Amino acid sequence: MSKMHRAIFNTMGHHAHMYVMYKGAKHYVIASNLNEGLFALIDSKTDTPPELWQWVRCESVELIKTGVVLGFTR
Repeated sequence: MSKMHRAIFNTMGHHAHMYVMYKGAKHYVIASNLNEGLFALIDSKTDTPPELWQWVRCESVELIKTGVVLGFTR
């Protein structure tokens, strides 16, 4: 794993089931701010109120799980 940089943040798919390493601990990404290059982190995938989200710069994290994005056809 390596630190993320803004070019990756700008071109990656942002979706559910994203996890990152931040300061040596695994965090769930609950939201992203695309304009500022920020991730909102929580300790685990739980119902956490927005005032407890920790906003960090994308350059401060390492993406460890991208999840699976399913495509559906009609």
